[in-house]
Amino acid sequence: RSAGARVSKATRRPNPGRRTPTPIASFTTTTRIPHFTNYPRARSASNERRRM
Repeated sequence: RSAGARVSKATRRPNPGRRTPTPIASFTTTTRIPHFTNYPRARSASNERRRM
């Protein structure tokens, strides 16, 4: 949840001074959004597999 909020804030408020790190951070966040969404499920599966 915090990652998603951070992403929307960064995308909504593009800083002119931070224009160079913005694309990098944006790319990392964009790639992390889908990953984060499937993180809870993947984590549960991993836990179950590890417990097995």
